[in-house]
Amino acid sequence: MEKIMKKIGLCLFILAVGTSQAQEVLILATAETRNHTVNQRDTMIAEFQASGANVTVNLTEFSNAATMDSAVITGYDMVIVHGHNVAIELADLAVIEQGIIDQLSTAFVFLIDGCSVACGPNVNAVLPIINNVKTVGGALTYEAGRNRFTANLNTVSEFAGDFTAMPTMDSFNYRPIAGATINNILYSEAIIDTSTTDANALGVFYPINESRGSCVYYMADMTMFWQAASQYYDMDVKDNFAPAFINAATNRQSGACFVGLNITPSPVPSINWVSLFALMGVMGLLAIRLLSGRLLSGRCFS
Repeated sequence: MEKIMKKIGLCLFILAVGTSQAQEVLILATAETRNHTVNQRDTMIAEFQASGANVTVNLTEFSNAATMDSAVITGYDMVIVHGHNVAIELADLAVIEQGIIDQLSTAFVFLIDGCSVACGPNVNAVLPIINNVKTVGGALTYEAGRNRFTANLNTVSEFAGDFTAMPTMDSFNYRPIAGATINNILYSEAIIDTSTTDANALGVFYPINESRGSCVYYMADMTMFWQAASQYYDMDVKDNFAPAFINAATNRQSGACFVGLNITPSPVPSINWVSLFALMGVMGLLAIRLLSGRLLSGRCFS
């Protein structure tokens, strides 16, 4: 009888308190074929899969010749949009742009490699999206490509708090972004301080409060995820990238995506004692039936 009552108590606790939800992440990525592009994409995917979030990976949507349904990008804490040497279908990018405006998911993270001419279609298609959805600063443009340098976290930015475990990002071949306000530059080859008035960016960040809809991050490089026999991907990034961005998109009190929003903490839910006692009465009857051998096995008693 004692064992049965403990199980009943456990069921009551679960019903009264509830359970926490894991973060939901969608990764939409191109179907790469070259060894190094597959390597960088799959390392990035593994980084998020190791974070404890529920990760959905879709490698076909961007190349199936059909316009993506907006339901694909709806209801996530974060949607990652990745393209390398394979071009993302423009119709799909249009759906994503509207999805940001409609705030179909909390955050959209664009990880688009700016490697070379082959990567041009993606970086050229994504930058206008960022310009259209952000609500602060002038138009973003690209500078000439850079090779082999280290980008630094812009500690002056009010969005930097989630990313302090990644003080730098190693970049090999990328397209610097010009024209961003200093506060929206997350990573730059410059070491930014309070006197800095202009700098290019490896990554730009726009919270919900500075967007027409969802929170947005964009960078035009994937080299920091390159894992090879002679080169392990950026050690600041390893095991830190996914948790930083997930916290930014899910921590409604201090996450970077919610900076500037007046969010009132959710009150601790009160217990409806009438319902709880009624439930206890039902559970007591179930226990009696169990003891008399007339109850089919159920989840709480298995």
